[in-house]
Amino acid sequence: MRSRVQAVLGIDAGTTSVKSVVISTTGDVLGTARSAVRIRRPQPHCAEQDMDEVWSAVAQTISAALAEAGNVELLALSVTGQGDGAWLVDAGGRPAG
Repeated sequence: MRSRVQAVLGIDAGTTSVKSVVISTTGDVLGTARSAVRIRRPQPHCAEQDMDEVWSAVAQTISAALAEAGNVELLALSVTGQGDGAWLVDAGGRPAG
């Protein structure tokens, strides 16, 4: 039986897209995926994203990157988001604009 490659999963929820990448501990890129997310502009000087759409994009890109990477053992997860955003939730844990 072939041993699994050890790897790290990175996720970037950016302004216009979500990206996921699987990188081996030796630095090889094993799998990548990207999914666009829309930006809504409800009024001047405001921008919003649908958090359900962002979450769906995260799940889709993780699945696609892992499928491309093949048989890996994930050792760590790294997540980053856009630097100037605020992702707010209400008392019930649901996204709030």
